Amino acid sequence: MEQNKPLVSVIIPCYNLGIYLDEAVESVLAQTYQHFEIIIVNDGSTDSFTNELLANYSKTKTTVFHTENRGVSAARNFGIAQSNGEYIVALDADDRLHAQFLEKTQPMLQKYDIVYTEIELFGGETGLLPLPVFSIQTQLMQNLINNTALYKKQWWTKTVGYNTNMRKGWEDWDFWLSILEKGATVYKIPEILFYYRVLPNSRNRSFSHDDRITLEQQLIANHIELYRQYFPEPLSMLRELDALRKEKAEFEKYKAQIYSSASYRLGNFLLKTVKWVKHLLK
Repeated sequence: MEQNKPLVSVIIPCYNLGIYLDEAVESVLAQTYQHFEIIIVNDGSTDSFTNELLANYSKTKTTVFHTENRGVSAARNFGIAQSNGEYIVALDADDRLHAQFLEKTQPMLQKYDIVYTEIELFGGETGLLPLPVFSIQTQLMQNLINNTALYKKQWWTKTVGYNTNMRKGWEDWDFWLSILEKGATVYKIPEILFYYRVLPNSRNRSFSHDDRITLEQQLIANHIELYRQYFPEPLSMLRELDALRKEKAEFEKYKAQIYSSASYRLGNFLLKTVKWVKHLLK
């Protein structure tokens, strides 16, 4: 590594999230491993607070670029194109890194191509975000690799980067599939080193049914040959997933109706009363 050249480039797109940005940046500046740069891309924010903050943003190791609003994929690609590091980590402006994130992830890139960690939720929800054990087949069905994983920049150069045709979201899932199908290897560190903020209007939590179907269709279309290796009829799989989702939604609705019914509440009250009386008689 050239003297003073950062090994890691932390790319932070920011669209109207200036209120959280300092938390994200400070979590990077507090890293125990310090060979990094921070690149913030103001993706055409319309929020006056964000624009005023970034107009003269002055933090060590940090560079700010201003672009027209083109979406998170284009913003990440732009930031990576300006970067100097051999390794990339994409950090959303409202999330945070553990102080040892870089110290513990970057050595693993000597052996692997993508390194990710356990995730802890904060904000609107708290707790560990459980994820199944990684496999390509499971990754095709569910995104197991969080957006804020560390990876080798050379893989980004071998693809279209974060695909701008994933307009409504899942651009990180699509990107991981793009480099996995080219042979990238993956490792998960079984420690919480990344903190994901849950917001009420979070993209992934506000998808409509039609949005989700559109995203699934686009994801499969972008990687049709990879899907065909594991699922002979990917579009049939999509229909099955949709049917299962509808079935689950109906069950949850039915369960909620039962739990809110007067007879259930009465029965639950009587059961607790019986248990209480039995306890007294012991």
